[in-house]
Amino acid sequence: MIVKVISFQIPRVWDSIKYALDKVEGLDSNITPDRYNYILAALLNDTCQCFIRVDDEKEKIKALMLTEIYENAITKFKGLKVICLYAFEVNSTDEWENDFKFLVDFATSANCKEIFFESRNSRVIDIARRVGFVEKSKILSFSIRR
Repeated sequence: MIVKVISFQIPRVWDSIKYALDKVEGLDSNITPDRYNYILAALLNDTCQCFIRVDDEKEKIKALMLTEIYENAITKFKGLKVICLYAFEVNSTDEWENDFKFLVDFATSANCKEIFFESRNSRVIDIARRVGFVEKSKILSFSIRR
């Protein structure tokens, strides 16, 4: 079952959110306290959304999805950015496909015209392709070490 975490419930799952962000963005990422603060403030102000998939007893978080609805100020084009997709345990392909379908339904209900996300996880990318996502670009990175 997928549940939206309401803004006043965010502090109860904040440690899980931080953990998922760290795992998704990787050890070499540029995640900083400012990035955490931005995401926390956005979740508390409901400009970002947190969805969790829980077990049947609703006692354990199986997966977490963070999203942000954006709107181009000039064109008014609305889209859904997936900030984080993370599973706390191995999830079946069917569960991941249902998560992606849930995101499509959520984006549609919010009048978004597009969903996009980045991932280094080849399994997540393969499952996204199976439900209709297509690659539009590649992101290249160059880390500057001081």
